[in-house]
Amino acid sequence: MTTDFAAAVAETGEAQQTWAALGVRARLRVIRRLRHALASRAREFASRVERDAAETLASEVLPLAEACRFLEDQAASLLATRYTDADGRPVWLTGVSLEVRREPVGTVLVIGPFNDPLFLPGVQAVQALAAGNAVMVKPGRGGRGVMDLMAEC
Repeated sequence: MTTDFAAAVAETGEAQQTWAALGVRARLRVIRRLRHALASRAREFASRVERDAAETLASEVLPLAEACRFLEDQAASLLATRYTDADGRPVWLTGVSLEVRREPVGTVLVIGPFNDPLFLPGVQAVQALAAGNAVMVKPGRGGRGVMDLMAEC
């Protein structure tokens, strides 16, 4: 591990604690701004992917914007603590309360493929961000420009 990478991981870890403390609603406001940036800068995103711009808009930019919209609508309920009832629980667990809590794990590494340089790593990144994690993306071949633009947004 190079010292530059180690420093980046350490810096990301510190930022993640602040990010997770914001709460899901505040994180979703950032994802909403990303969705708006995807829409307003769609052609710029498409130009950074090495294939036909119309195909890129349809297969990468628009689906990523839709993934952001889905998270805006659903992430708060998907990430909320759930309490289970006694149905289907073994008899020896009678009287035991059980809750499922979704908590950030810290820093998530997303490795992007070369054939879908925006959508696949982008959707994984926004899901991890919505959950309160920090994200580091290793773009696939030819994907650096579009991931740099996404980070900028």
